[in-house]
Amino acid sequence: MMKRSRKNKSVWKCGVDEPADLITLNPIFDVENCGWVFSEDITEYNIRDDAPLPPRRSTIVTASRLSRRLLNIMHQEKMEIHHSIFTELFPPSIALHYGLKAVYAPHPIYLDRSWPPATVNSVFNGGTDNTTSGPGSPFDWDNEHNHKGSTWYFHAEFAGDLWRRWLGLSKSEKKGAKEGASRLCLRNLLVHPIKWEENLENY
Repeated sequence: MMKRSRKNKSVWKCGVDEPADLITLNPIFDVENCGWVFSEDITEYNIRDDAPLPPRRSTIVTASRLSRRLLNIMHQEKMEIHHSIFTELFPPSIALHYGLKAVYAPHPIYLDRSWPPATVNSVFNGGTDNTTSGPGSPFDWDNEHNHKGSTWYFHAEFAGDLWRRWLGLSKSEKKGAKEGASRLCLRNLLVHPIKWEENLENY
């Protein structure tokens, strides 16, 4: 919903003081020409061969907060209109199409190497106008390997390594504590993916 700015009645602000219908834990990006492998995975939109695809947004990792309103619209799109969009495209794209508020909630993401800030910026904001969208996106199939050394991505290897070290396990030894290994003391952070560990009765 559009609201007028209190300071300037001629200026309209979108989403001010409104709860978000979608809260994500990774940036929401424009998938057009970004090189993401599922960017065109939509069906039943009856698009002519010479027509462009509808505008689409995505966020990698499906751990998000969705409002009841957004879920109901997604249900109607699927059940009544038979629109189908790839999982990570679906909520952000529907929010865009219906003018719902969607936001990214930043949280600390750690890397397994000491990169200069300028390098981190160029790697993870290498898209159009220093964003995650368009050519050079960090979600391009050729660039996704950079996320393996992070603590939050669908194939982030550092997340599991850090988790096991926090448990007192070695980086490579998942079934038991390595002799002499001490547990890490870490600040609050989210890690993904973490699936399971074996023989953790003592933890």
